[in-house]
Amino acid sequence: MHGAFWLYVLLVYFLTHAPGVKVEGPIPRPDLVVHVTVFGLWTMLCIACGFFGAVWSTRNILVSGLVALAYSAFDEGLQAIPALQRVCAFDDWLANASGVVLVTGGALVLARVARR
Repeated sequence: MHGAFWLYVLLVYFLTHAPGVKVEGPIPRPDLVVHVTVFGLWTMLCIACGFFGAVWSTRNILVSGLVALAYSAFDEGLQAIPALQRVCAFDDWLANASGVVLVTGGALVLARVARR
């Protein structure tokens, strides 16, 4: 699982910093759906690695969520570098954070149900 996580981290980093990438689709701002999905999966893989304790422990889930939130902010902030021709926006980070919070909350619920 660790290899999959680090491969995904590299893929996300490359895709979010490739110059001039634009996401278009049939709905307004489809990039926000991409942000939620990408960072939700980032969080899920981080939790599954169990870097901060047993995979389903509350500690591992919460710390993984905090790390994912911090990384998503860092990732979004780097997009402000002019040479990348990307957009650094608060609503993009809110979409990132939404994916993180949804997966973290879902993992906490699943862990609690599994313990019963």
